[in-house]
Amino acid sequence: MKTPEKLIHKKRFWASLWLAQFFIFYLLSKMDRAVFFFEKIFIETQNVRVNAFKNIFFSIGDVLYILSGIFLAITCLFLWKRNARKKIWIGLLMGINVLYFIYQLFWGMMYFQQPLLSRDKIKPLDTEQLKPLAEYYLQKCWTLRKRNPDKIYRLNSTTTLEQEIKRQQQAIARQYGKGDSIQICFKPSLYGRLMNYTGILGYYNPFTSESQYNPYLPDIQIPFTLAHETSHQIGFAREEEANFIGFLIGENSTDENLKYSAYWFAFKTILYNISRKDKNYSLQILKNLPKPLLNDYKAEVKFYREHQGRIQKFFSLTNNLFLKSNRQDGSISYNYFIYLLMDYHKEKGLHLKMQSQKHK
Repeated sequence: MKTPEKLIHKKRFWASLWLAQFFIFYLLSKMDRAVFFFEKIFIETQNVRVNAFKNIFFSIGDVLYILSGIFLAITCLFLWKRNARKKIWIGLLMGINVLYFIYQLFWGMMYFQQPLLSRDKIKPLDTEQLKPLAEYYLQKCWTLRKRNPDKIYRLNSTTTLEQEIKRQQQAIARQYGKGDSIQICFKPSLYGRLMNYTGILGYYNPFTSESQYNPYLPDIQIPFTLAHETSHQIGFAREEEANFIGFLIGENSTDENLKYSAYWFAFKTILYNISRKDKNYSLQILKNLPKPLLNDYKAEVKFYREHQGRIQKFFSLTNNLFLKSNRQDGSISYNYFIYLLMDYHKEKGLHLKMQSQKHK
């Protein structure tokens, strides 16, 4: 039987080890060579981790989260027992140390990679520059939407989407030095109904390397959500950069569902940024949307109004804090995506002009 002094020493040891890990990984995040080393670890091990769970039809990561929640609930009950309290705390600290190390080794350090866009290219956004960009993607959306006869956009299957996303991911991975043969895997989340109330469209599990998405989203959001989440699987950790890679997947794709969903995301994001300084312009654009596009927009608005609540605000707040802790802008603005998009247009030599707000 262990004496109380030994238990206290063990608890202090594991608590100190966690703090030491935190400090060491913080220092490593400031070193480019160290971050590059962790990026190589991710690239070399990713396919092994994806293939381990790829052929299981449900999300192993979600099951692990459920089991972890049950374990924590039971543990909290045992904390009421004074005699077992110290041992439980030691067990919890040991588990935290192991999980924290695995998380940082295979994913956490990926947030500190060199950004896709250098800081000197990031300047205050000019609302007038964004207006022709918004109209450009509105026209792109309308060109594709006219070919779809559905009153509200419908997605028949994700099977062909997975094949197309993988094909595009391979090209992007080679372009950005993320490897030559990348495996991807996305699965519907087991928490789909609950996710409706959180505002979360999808998420990447760093422990099982699975990408989960909410299958109950409006269909127009699903293709881009899949592209975004699988962007994490090839090593783009920052949310804004995963948005941009997801956009490129749609932009370069021959699949019209993927392309339309990506253009729709770009259009909405740009319009939201404009509305912060020129709300009347954004309202006028929405007012003059062609009927099918307006139907798609209303379907999204209806979905979020039906599922908004306190739990959504909680997840929005916690997600925003998490993103900011990893050198990201947070979930509110995603301005970095706009900067990447504008830089992409400059590189492609795409010169935009203001168009009429009526689209026939």
